[in-house]
Amino acid sequence: MTTCRRCQRATASAVGSAEPLTLAQRDRALCDAIQIGDLETSDRTRPTLTVPNAIRRKVAIACHHACVVPGCRSRRFLTIHHLRYQAHGGGHTVENCVLACHAHHARLHEGRLRIEGVAPHALAIAWRHPATSEEQDAGAGPWVWRSVPPEPARPGPGA
Repeated sequence: MTTCRRCQRATASAVGSAEPLTLAQRDRALCDAIQIGDLETSDRTRPTLTVPNAIRRKVAIACHHACVVPGCRSRRFLTIHHLRYQAHGGGHTVENCVLACHAHHARLHEGRLRIEGVAPHALAIAWRHPATSEEQDAGAGPWVWRSVPPEPARPGPGA
């Protein structure tokens, strides 16, 4: 993904083309990215992770190396998600970061899933759904948040 320095629009490079990304797609990619530097200069820049490895390891252990969404069994291809987005002042801290699988991370940035609280144990998770089944079938209507009951506590590290 490249981001324009002036307008902040992002594109994803694919075979011979650059496809524009939505703001949600850009923000999702920026949650857990590798910065390679400015493409308009020939300066040698060392690639750096947006989330330091020490924090990444701690978040993985705190989340038990699994997606934090109850009922999700994903343990591979997990990304770091910031509960308070970096663009809104959220930092790379264990309390602000959780692991999410690709599908749930996309839903978070699309506004269809919400995770709030302090990671990893005091999280409130809710899905955004149409208010009635008829509205859901029609794909329209007012949206309501439905909370997800927490799963039973998993044993902590070293338990």
